[in-house]
Amino acid sequence: MVSRKVLGAAGAAGVLVILVAFQNCAPEQYFRAQKVNEEDGSSVSPRGGSGLVVPASQRYHITIGDLKATAAGTAAGVNIFGRGMMVRDLQTGATETFTHAMGLPVSTVANAHVHDLPCPANGGGGHYKFDYSNLATVESNEIWPSIAAGADGIGSGYKRVSHLARPEAQSIVIHDAAGARHACGLLHSTWSSDTKGGLFNNLPAGATTTPNLKGSASIIRAATDGLTIVRVSVNGLQPNTTYASHVHALPCNTPGTPGGTDFAGGHYKQNPLVTEVTATAAAEIWTSFTTDQMGYGQARTQVPHVARPDAASIIIHDPTTPTTRLACVDLTGPGGLLGTSLGHTRYPNIFGSAKMERFASGETKVTIAAQGLTANTGYVAHVHDRPCHISAGGGHYKFDYNIAGTVESNEIFLRFNTDAAGSGSTATTVKHIARPEAYSVVLHDADTQRIACADLY
Repeated sequence: MVSRKVLGAAGAAGVLVILVAFQNCAPEQYFRAQKVNEEDGSSVSPRGGSGLVVPASQRYHITIGDLKATAAGTAAGVNIFGRGMMVRDLQTGATETFTHAMGLPVSTVANAHVHDLPCPANGGGGHYKFDYSNLATVESNEIWPSIAAGADGIGSGYKRVSHLARPEAQSIVIHDAAGARHACGLLHSTWSSDTKGGLFNNLPAGATTTPNLKGSASIIRAATDGLTIVRVSVNGLQPNTTYASHVHALPCNTPGTPGGTDFAGGHYKQNPLVTEVTATAAAEIWTSFTTDQMGYGQARTQVPHVARPDAASIIIHDPTTPTTRLACVDLTGPGGLLGTSLGHTRYPNIFGSAKMERFASGETKVTIAAQGLTANTGYVAHVHDRPCHISAGGGHYKFDYNIAGTVESNEIFLRFNTDAAGSGSTATTVKHIARPEAYSVVLHDADTQRIACADLY
């Protein structure tokens, strides 16, 4: 017998399931079923109402997706974003549903329900029901993972039901107090994304203007959710200055005109058939930013469009003469792990990648690879519970937030040693299905300072 940290860990039939609450570092709340011991083996016997004999490697069916503001939500002035996740336990016949959202009205409870159509179809259709012969809106016949938001507008919701959700449980909708649909997330069985990135290099004009420029960028194409997320992190620029920056359509070393200085061609267009007299952010992917007093700038841009392969590079333009192109990064290598302001100062060429995988066995695997670090040195990274652009990743993600301290067995740690070139990688697998707020991986230096961060998709 071994203890397995899993979702949906209900006891045998007839055992009372006790719900316990725990607090995150923000004032948000989950209600979780107690963990129990399970037998390892090639198969497990059915418990409860599923009536199935399920291979242990295929016990859980996991669907997950991005929560995005609807047109009604945008019109109401809210910018809700986050993730929803549903875990069907094929052994016990139970379903657990999780929501984690940001941009909510502060200190309120946001109503959330599982719906029976995808978000583009009638805004998610109607409420998913265990029994559709009961037309009334009754919580005992539906799945309501409503969200308690804190003073920062961030909150989590959780609902466990003794019912194996059918395939039409396809989306999660967040409503306002009047019932308007302010956000929706499509639940799909794979969290497919492609992350590319690279290090910035000065172009000829930047060699004298920004000789100390160092930084990195990444582009994440989340095809199933129809999203592209671009992150930029750069140091060594003029302090307190706004820089125009855009995704471009050609690689960095390609002049737009023979012998010209317009490297990387023109701006990437979300619709290449649209020609504008004046370029707009709505038609392109802009990553402009304002530096702080130390000359560090960062940007995160998300668009409801899956970027084509010709989203090839990012250009930083001169703030005084915008036609002058200072620096460029090719979006070609495995990416995602970008240096922080301190990270770029200590390690000018810090860069890397990270990935999270949730398995039907009830396990989660996290992988990290980094370069540009000190040779032959040990480093530690952790999974964190905020995206990189919010509180630099927030606090450590915990299996159980009742445990306030940093306990490795309650978190996801990644330890590795660099080689002689300053590169290192590792992977960690835990017996736990990471909830939606497992948002990022933060790499720390020996003094625990945050030197790099990667968003997890």
